[in-house]
Amino acid sequence: MGQLQRHQGIIILSLIALIVIGGGFLFYRRSGNGGALEITLPTPTSFSLVKVYVSGAVANPGVYSLSGDDRLDDVLRMAGATADADLSKLNLAARVQDEQHILVSKVGESPPYLDPSGKININTAPACLLATLPGIGEVTSQRIVDYRTQNGPFVHIEELREVKLLSAATFDQVKNLITAD
Repeated sequence: MGQLQRHQGIIILSLIALIVIGGGFLFYRRSGNGGALEITLPTPTSFSLVKVYVSGAVANPGVYSLSGDDRLDDVLRMAGATADADLSKLNLAARVQDEQHILVSKVGESPPYLDPSGKININTAPACLLATLPGIGEVTSQRIVDYRTQNGPFVHIEELREVKLLSAATFDQVKNLITAD
């Protein structure tokens, strides 16, 4: 009896391990698909709530709560684009992104993120506009916006390379399309 008490902890842990392994084996056998457990998670945008700020040529500027699946067109209908709104400068099919600022310019007005030559200002352009540049997608454009938010405005466009936000090849594609002024 003395040896049994001495090894009681080991015996109990061994029994627990057998029960866990046995339960896992039963689950594996009952799943019917060779044990592959399929978990379907919703896409990040499916159930996420995003907030966007709409200003400019709209009847009701302000912050709007939307689904991550909503499009720019949806929020502009809610905000009521005015008759003089220049919607041709916006991608109405683009999905809205959390913390996005949608500035609707008037016809003939140049948005603050475009310089007179039409170059995109990397210090003021929203992520959705940066994402339209060649070689830059949603992830990289958001990294650019996050970087400038945390570190202040870019002094020159070459900083995108220096801080490793863009590869040399991508920078070469966009360098004549962007400005930091």
